[in-house]
Amino acid sequence: MVEKRCFFVLHGQNESIARAEVLAILEAENMQFSDIEELCQVLLLDVSDFDVLQIVGLRASMSHYCCRHISTYPCDSGLILSMMRDVDFNRFVNGESFAVRVKKIKSNLSPEGKRMSVEGLEREIGAIIKKNTGLQVRLRNPETLFLGVISENVFVFGTVKAKVSKKGFLERRGRFMPFFHPGIMKPQISRLMVNLARAKRNTELLLFDPFCGTGGMLIEGGVIGCNTLGSDIDKAMVFGCKKNLECLGLVPRLIKADARKLPIKSEKIGAVATDPPHSRSSSTKGEKLEVLLEKFFTEIARVLRKDGYLSISVPDTIPLERIGEKSGLKLQELHKMYVHKSLTRLIGVFQK
Repeated sequence: MVEKRCFFVLHGQNESIARAEVLAILEAENMQFSDIEELCQVLLLDVSDFDVLQIVGLRASMSHYCCRHISTYPCDSGLILSMMRDVDFNRFVNGESFAVRVKKIKSNLSPEGKRMSVEGLEREIGAIIKKNTGLQVRLRNPETLFLGVISENVFVFGTVKAKVSKKGFLERRGRFMPFFHPGIMKPQISRLMVNLARAKRNTELLLFDPFCGTGGMLIEGGVIGCNTLGSDIDKAMVFGCKKNLECLGLVPRLIKADARKLPIKSEKIGAVATDPPHSRSSSTKGEKLEVLLEKFFTEIARVLRKDGYLSISVPDTIPLERIGEKSGLKLQELHKMYVHKSLTRLIGVFQK
């Protein structure tokens, strides 16, 4: 593998989950990667093809930027500028305009990093690149965007190849959809769940949500090109989910079914992403949540294909690891995500 260095700028909140999401996307897309380096809100690694940056930009919900790496420097402005004068920036530009942006990650920042001037670096690096390439600076919509990130005690520099858009997630919020139900997951978190399940795009393999509700997981999977299937024990939810999918031009494949006894043949499901009912506004149909989950896990272990993944969100009061591994599924990841004072999510990723 010819190594190509890249980096991802992650959300500051739930940073460990954001890092896990990027790695899960790479696995789902069968992209080789190596030499992982972790900084505060920055993940660096080697890939075989820079096309992966566009794919992560399409799929991710917990990242800001996907970048081609140029170099990493100590937090010394004079040294950075001196070394940059020797870089051939023509290798990294597209088009005839560029801009330079510098971001400072304030958490865990070294004293040297704190002293660095964002505006000064943008101005001085911009002048070096302009002299080096002859290109024009265009602050709005440049054809090439250079990004520097001051994190901990280093300055990571590269070109932005993809930016994760928030617009679609905002447009798909529950209140803007034809069918709404209280307590539903935000689109960004639904997308995260789909990615953690290593759902495949553009294949016959099914991404399944057995507690589909209003359709959040199916929508986010469908938007990125997954082949989806949903079920719910509540007929009204199945009907509402169908309306939401059709509203976005997605093909609804839905069944009314009990997640404890699914009308699905063994090992027919490629990946599962789900958020079982646990709030006051949702129903477990009279069964205690732990009992429901034990029966659910047993059934998912049957229908999930070998090596397939399940991502599941439950309240952190639930002994998820014990319940999951009792079914024969192996816990791969466990994350906590604070929602509000009454709910902290426990997100588990299991593999068959």
